[in-house]
Amino acid sequence: TETRYNLPQVTTKTDVNSLRTQLEGYPLGYEQTLQQKRLEPVLPENTEQGYRIDNDRLSFTLSPTLTQSVGGAESFYLYQIGVLGSASWWATDHLLTSGSVFANLANNYGRFNYTAPPPDSQLPRVRTHIREYVQNDVYLNDLQANYFQSFGDGIYGQVYGGYLESMFGGVGAEMLYRPLDTDWAVGVNANWVKQRDWDDMMRFADYDAVTGHITGYWKPPFAENVLLALSVGQYLAKDKGATIDLSKRFDSGVVAGVYATFTDVTREEYGEGSFTKGFYISIPLDLMTNSPSRSRVQVGWTPLTRDGGQMLNRKYQLYGMTSDRDVRFR
Repeated sequence: TETRYNLPQVTTKTDVNSLRTQLEGYPLGYEQTLQQKRLEPVLPENTEQGYRIDNDRLSFTLSPTLTQSVGGAESFYLYQIGVLGSASWWATDHLLTSGSVFANLANNYGRFNYTAPPPDSQLPRVRTHIREYVQNDVYLNDLQANYFQSFGDGIYGQVYGGYLESMFGGVGAEMLYRPLDTDWAVGVNANWVKQRDWDDMMRFADYDAVTGHITGYWKPPFAENVLLALSVGQYLAKDKGATIDLSKRFDSGVVAGVYATFTDVTREEYGEGSFTKGFYISIPLDLMTNSPSRSRVQVGWTPLTRDGGQMLNRKYQLYGMTSDRDVRFR
């Protein structure tokens, strides 16, 4: 039985006779496939019924980060390079506490001279204060507690609270329904968040919002390793709309994707760029390490940083955490 984040994913049942024959070897021309079945996860009630591999409750990571914005009016290429040190501790089998500290090595966001929205815009500034945030040399990127729970039959949930990302903190919850070995899933998340103060990131500014989305995931059977995700809901600036995300996973494990968000904000209110869009590449660290790793590095390109169509950057998302439930897209 495979688990991730202590969430049971799938149980693989192997026929003993088939395994024995497989190990002994088949005569040439009489080869057969190993007889296995994938089932809803079954966990032994006590250790006498099987073996269990325990994960370390405390873990640390240190990784480089790169944030980029390409093609903006202020500067064609904006970037931030830094180092992110993260730590996590399982207080119980369901409660995970985690946090990370970011050290800013270099950036040119001083060129980002966006100081006010267009005259006709009523959008609050939820992302365009980025220049003020990155002026901090070292800051607490996130610090949160997450409680994960599997309810069986492909239903997973989590509740969380704390400093959820570099610009917002608050509380929220997510539910996901993902049947075993199917091409689809559906999830919903809801959050109340408050903007962090860029001058003192341990404190909060005056702005708060309710944000959340219903998301449908679909892997078309006619397109190998392609994932289409459609999210509908309310964004950080309290605008409402939808985000379309299309990604392709290659045999190497690298994922490349594009996304676009359209909300009820008019082009005049949004400003230059008209709507939010971008491109990203996700690279598994397993390609570059000698030991197995689930960690990934994501590099994204965003043409413009504006306030419309901005999602909360949640650190843990159930769909990605339950990828073992899909035999084709792991």
